[in-house]
Amino acid sequence: MLVHFEHPHHQIEPPRWEYPLSAYRPMINTDVCKHCGTCAAFCHMGAIRPLDMAGHYEIHPDHCVGCGACVRVCPAHAIELAEIGGVTVLA
Repeated sequence: MLVHFEHPHHQIEPPRWEYPLSAYRPMINTDVCKHCGTCAAFCHMGAIRPLDMAGHYEIHPDHCVGCGACVRVCPAHAIELAEIGGVTVLA
């Protein structure tokens, strides 16, 4: 979300963070996941969101850049990066 600040003479926009897309995307092993939400809390892109009231989470591929932050913070080691069909994704 971009916020524009109005000034009588010009507009000021906050900096845009750019992430290069990776050829990998995280996959959640639902048999191992403890539904703690740590991955969602640490996702810089907001790509991991609650799926239901039972505490299950899903990764939205349109928002995920494959940075691997969720993999590193998952206390149950339930997330791993998987290659996207051997196709290189360009930003």
